[in-house]
Amino acid sequence: MFSPKKILSFLLDTVPITNASGPKCTYYEELKELEKACIGAIVTKTMTKLPREGNPKPRLKERLDFHPDCSINSMGLPNPGVDYYVDILNKLKKPVIASVGSVTDLNEYFEIINKLQSIESVKAFEVNVSCPNIEKKALALIPEKLGELLNTLDDMKVKYLLKIPPFNFDLEFFERIANIVADSNCLGVSAINSLPNCMDIDLKSLTKVIKPRKGYGGFGGGCLLYLALAEVNRWYSFFKEHGVDKIVIGVGGITKPEAALKHFLAGASAVQIGTWYIQEGIAVFEKVWNFITNWLKEKGFSKVEEIIGIVKDL
Repeated sequence: MFSPKKILSFLLDTVPITNASGPKCTYYEELKELEKACIGAIVTKTMTKLPREGNPKPRLKERLDFHPDCSINSMGLPNPGVDYYVDILNKLKKPVIASVGSVTDLNEYFEIINKLQSIESVKAFEVNVSCPNIEKKALALIPEKLGELLNTLDDMKVKYLLKIPPFNFDLEFFERIANIVADSNCLGVSAINSLPNCMDIDLKSLTKVIKPRKGYGGFGGGCLLYLALAEVNRWYSFFKEHGVDKIVIGVGGITKPEAALKHFLAGASAVQIGTWYIQEGIAVFEKVWNFITNWLKEKGFSKVEEIIGIVKDL
């Protein structure tokens, strides 16, 4: 197994920041735009075996009335299918983390990965086992199926991360899932996917703000920070206590630089930004990195690795 430091060294190009899978990372033009950003790797939209139109529109509310740094969506994994990515990913100069998903069965994951494994730019896969916006139950919530998936990925010698949902609803269940993850060869987890089954109402039209799934969608943005920090810290602490060399990538609630700093302090080795990137564009990545590097200097630290997980209990 790799140490966390070695995992980061081949996974990311210097900067421990990436975009989050989903917003503005589906097509070549969007991925090419991300090459200009202050990020260490480009994460693709979650791709499926065949093209998908996704859920009916409107399926994204970019800013919520009372919390404009938050969003709600039920995209339903719209993407042009894996063959599209086979044709374009080697055109990218930055490292790529290919997000892969399934709407059929486990074999879909394996077929996608087999098609992408030989592409030089693809450094690892982010295996999405937590999409809240399709009809099927998230794979991360089915321990037997998750174990079967990880066993096969390990047999395939795949370098992969798991994109996981929050497990705050049942900490005993978290332990069960975490043990399955710890026993695998995955590089670590991206924690967390958006909070499922949330809803907002437009007070002018008196309608729900998105159409799919009776208006229930995944919640992201600033308010998610506090849940995401707990999940990051829980995974970091579990890996540390069990002597497992895996990383945690912090995802959720980063709509200002200080939020990214909190993710590192909670145990994240890198962070991903989604909602804020939708709202403000690629400038957000440089804003975060400049803040982090300046903060480290002010506090007497020489590198990010020195602050990972150093938050203290009261």
